[in-house]
Amino acid sequence: MAFKFYKKQNNCDIKICVYEKEGCSGDGICFSASYPDCDIWREGEIHQFQDGAKLYYFKKELSRTEWATIQGYDDHSLVSNDFKQALGEFEEKNNDSNEYSSPVIQYFLLLLNKKLKKKNFNFTECYKGFKMKMSFRIFSGYFEHENNFNDFVAKMTEEKQEKFFRLSMFYNDFIYNPLFQDKNTKNIFSLIIIFSLMEAVMSEEEYKTFDQYLLGKGFESIPDRKTLERKQEEYFEKFGSARKVKKFFDKYIDCDCKKIFAYVFCGDFNNKCDEFSESDNVKHNIELLYDWRSKFVHNAEIHGAFQDSKLQTILKDKKEIIFVSDYQREDFEQLFEHGFLKYFNYTKEFEHKNTEEKIEQYKDYAITSVIGKIFENFKKLKLKKGK
Repeated sequence: MAFKFYKKQNNCDIKICVYEKEGCSGDGICFSASYPDCDIWREGEIHQFQDGAKLYYFKKELSRTEWATIQGYDDHSLVSNDFKQALGEFEEKNNDSNEYSSPVIQYFLLLLNKKLKKKNFNFTECYKGFKMKMSFRIFSGYFEHENNFNDFVAKMTEEKQEKFFRLSMFYNDFIYNPLFQDKNTKNIFSLIIIFSLMEAVMSEEEYKTFDQYLLGKGFESIPDRKTLERKQEEYFEKFGSARKVKKFFDKYIDCDCKKIFAYVFCGDFNNKCDEFSESDNVKHNIELLYDWRSKFVHNAEIHGAFQDSKLQTILKDKKEIIFVSDYQREDFEQLFEHGFLKYFNYTKEFEHKNTEEKIEQYKDYAITSVIGKIFENFKKLKLKKGK
């Protein structure tokens, strides 16, 4: 059953649907309107739970006899075309259109608008309540009670709340409770999506194009290729996209998650937690994983993903480097959740019940000791063209 959005106050969406009454072909038509979490309609409501949140429905059935009476006809067969027009126009309209010429749909919307005008109803607060409940479902394990979560959100500015809800809902739809239920699909896309979320969290970080960076320093002539490459390295260190992700790792991810990540890719952890990405091996591997994300976005290529509980390359041809790590998708999701909450000023210490066990597991995984060197020698390890 298809629905369309009917936009009302504060740009909030109400879903509406016009459809033929089941079992009464040509004799009945139905209209429904739904809104999440709050009771707009009051009397005669229908409600159900969907994805853990309550949806309320206003529903109106209209028979040909009733419609003929409303139109002042004695013969109800005269209104058959009105029903066909209503169904046809609703099917053809764009999803964001609020204009309907069908008298039947206009009648339904008139009833809907009368109901809405009778209610002293704040759409913005209602939808915020819906987003609060959906977000709490994701992060409930980090709070003793829902009230503690509500207090955590209440301390944010309005702008920060909007960012928190937007990214939480995105995380819910693609990672926590994905719209696609196939496990392999989730494994393939989770790495790419989480790196995109990290970048979105750090969206306030300053960005400049390479030419803006050069001009901002005061233009200097570039006499040779070596100087150009040096300036490019300086630029990427200060303004490259991967820098946002590295800063997310350094500033917001807790020490235990950093240790697990480091043992996965480097086999050890010799740096202080606040100097995490200063390790060449760690830095190069973050850049490698970010490079996979970039190739997906810019080239429509999937170079790496979680498969069979391991992070590994997806081989495109014989030139692709073989990369296999025992890193678990659940550990990467936990790493992101901790950093995400910390960015929004979560102050409690995160509980890690089996960190040392995981570290021992990853230390014993032979290939992790060499993975950290792969990205550093990425171009050297690739086969030359034509071979």
